Amino acid sequence: MNAIREKARAFIYRNARPLDFARWRYHFEGGSPEAVVCALSAYQNPDGGFGHGLEADCLNPESSPIQTWSATMVLREIGLYDPEHPVVSGLIRYLESGRDFDGHCWASVIPSNNDYPHAPWWSWTGPAKSAVRNYNPTASLAGYLLRAAAPESPAGMLARRIAQEAYEYCMSGTAEPEMHLTPCFLGLCREAEIAAPGLFDVQRMREKLCVDALDCLNRDAKRWEGGYCAKPSDFISGREDPLYPSFAALAERECAFIADSQLPSGAWPVTWQWADYPEDFAVSANRWQSHLILKNLLFLRGMGRI
Repeated sequence: MNAIREKARAFIYRNARPLDFARWRYHFEGGSPEAVVCALSAYQNPDGGFGHGLEADCLNPESSPIQTWSATMVLREIGLYDPEHPVVSGLIRYLESGRDFDGHCWASVIPSNNDYPHAPWWSWTGPAKSAVRNYNPTASLAGYLLRAAAPESPAGMLARRIAQEAYEYCMSGTAEPEMHLTPCFLGLCREAEIAAPGLFDVQRMREKLCVDALDCLNRDAKRWEGGYCAKPSDFISGREDPLYPSFAALAERECAFIADSQLPSGAWPVTWQWADYPEDFAVSANRWQSHLILKNLLFLRGMGRI
């Protein structure tokens, strides 16, 4: 596995944007968390939200919940939840402002996406016609707020209310298991277990989500190579994950798949495309390759392979 790491390192050093370079350095070369935050802050707007293509499938510079969710995933990696830190306090300010929020969920897509190059799934097509709530990325954002905001602060109370609503929605069975939504609920479980024990029945929710994740999972490893589909690493971080026993065999198979599918460049293929903006997608795909390198190597490390 050392050869995989070295090839991946070469790609990162040659191609990664500053944020993913800092993340690589932090995870694998003793780099500082401050360098990660510094690079991340370049994507933060004055309103505290994040934009500017932080989520590389949408190049909208305006703040949006999905781009801000991407920021929380980076902050989680380095364990930064301090509400006094300017990046975190700004993020909290955006989420509690009511912008892009309907009272229960933050919007996954915003109208201004259409003004900039983006993947088709981030196109604004008008207000939701269904009364069904979309907790992607809301459940995950609420989880981050549970950790970052003081419990009795407006943001903390908002997080607790949304977390309880998300739990009830998840347990109701209203939503079909889905490869992006289920990890958001799993993230909420992890944060609630640490920051708000007793807020809801985390173990019961986790058991339900384990079943959902297994329903989402594509068990045909041959389809992982060319298809955009759910793999164990979308739901578990490695052998220490509470859900690992249910995924063990497929997780081991994914480790072999990761080793076998690395490109000569050191990256892994991007298995999706945009319908429009081919030149912009080429830039986006390069950014995603660095992200996939980090995802795959962190999974291999979590599985004890590197």
